Amino acid sequence: MKNFIYIVLLFVFIACESDENKKARFFFEGNNMIKEQYYPRAVEVYSQAIKIDPTFKDAYNNRGIAYFELGEFDLALKDYNKAIALDPKFDKAYSNRANLFAKLNRWEENLSDLEMIMAMKKDSIPILLDVGIANTQLKQYSEALKYFDMVLQKEPENAKALINRGTTKFYMDSLDQALQDLSLAIKVDPDESSSYNSIGQVYLAQEKFHEALGEFDEALEKLPNEPYYLNNKGYALLKLGDTKEAESLINRSIQLDPYNAWAYRNKGLYYLETDNTESAIRVLERAKEINDQVEKLHFYLGNAYLKKGDKKAACEAFKTSMDQGDTEATALYAEHCNTD
Repeated sequence: MKNFIYIVLLFVFIACESDENKKARFFFEGNNMIKEQYYPRAVEVYSQAIKIDPTFKDAYNNRGIAYFELGEFDLALKDYNKAIALDPKFDKAYSNRANLFAKLNRWEENLSDLEMIMAMKKDSIPILLDVGIANTQLKQYSEALKYFDMVLQKEPENAKALINRGTTKFYMDSLDQALQDLSLAIKVDPDESSSYNSIGQVYLAQEKFHEALGEFDEALEKLPNEPYYLNNKGYALLKLGDTKEAESLINRSIQLDPYNAWAYRNKGLYYLETDNTESAIRVLERAKEINDQVEKLHFYLGNAYLKKGDKKAACEAFKTSMDQGDTEATALYAEHCNTD
C-alpha cells in the first residue's frame, strides 16, 4: 500500500511540474549525456527542451555539439545557425560553428566566425591561434604569421604558437626557420606530439625519408591513433618503397578520419605505384571532393588519367596543379598538353 501511495504521489508531482522545470531538467540531462559521451540520448533530451521552448538557444547549441560528435554535420550546422539567429552575439555557438567549418575544410567561413569571436574577445590567445591557423589553411601565410607573432609577444614560450608558426614557415619553404621554431617548441613542451610530426614533414620536403620516419614514430609514440601522423608515416614508407606497411597505415588513417584528404591522396599514390589506375583515380577524386587544395593532388590525378589514356582529364589536372605552383606539373603539361 505504501508503494502504491508513493507512486501516485510521484505521478502527481511530475504531472504538476512546470514547463520551466521540465525544460531545465531535460537540458541538464543532455549536458550529463554529453559528458558521458552518450550522444543519441543527448539529442533526445535537448529536443524535448526545445519542444517546450523553441527559443532555447543553449539547447540548440548543445544539441549541435551532440550532432557533431555523431558525425551529423548538416544537423549540427542547422542547430548552430539557429542558436546564432536567436542571439547574434552568442560566442559559444560561433566557436562551435567555426570548429565545424574547420572539420569540413570550409576555412573562409571558419575565419569569418573566428573574426566575429575575436571582436568579442580581443585578447583571447586561443582565438588568435585559431585565426592564424585559418589563414595558414587559406595560404595567407604572412597574415597567419602576424597572429602567431601576436601570441608569442604575449607568451614567448607558447608551444602551440611556435608549432604553428614553424608549420607556416614550412609551407613558405623557409625550412631552416621552420626547424628553429619547431625545435624550440620541443624544448618548451617535449610531450607535444605535433612538433615531431611537423619536423617529420620538413624532413620529407628535404627528402630525408629515414629521418622523417623517426620523427613520425616519435609523434605516434605519444599519440598512437592520430590519423595525420599515421598518414604521414605511411607517405614516408611509400617513398622508401615499403608499400605494404604504407597501405596499412594510410587505411588506418582513413578509418579514423574519413575526411582526411591527405590520406586519400596518399592512398591514390599507393595505387599509382602498384599499377592500380582505376582505384587511384577513384580515391584521388575523393580527396578532391574533400579538399582540392591538397599539395600534389592534381599532379597525381593527372598522372593517373595519363596512365588510363584520358589525355583531356590529365591535362586539366596538370593545369590545376600548375596554377597551384607545381613545377613538376608544368613540365608534364608542356610534354603532353601543349599543342602549340
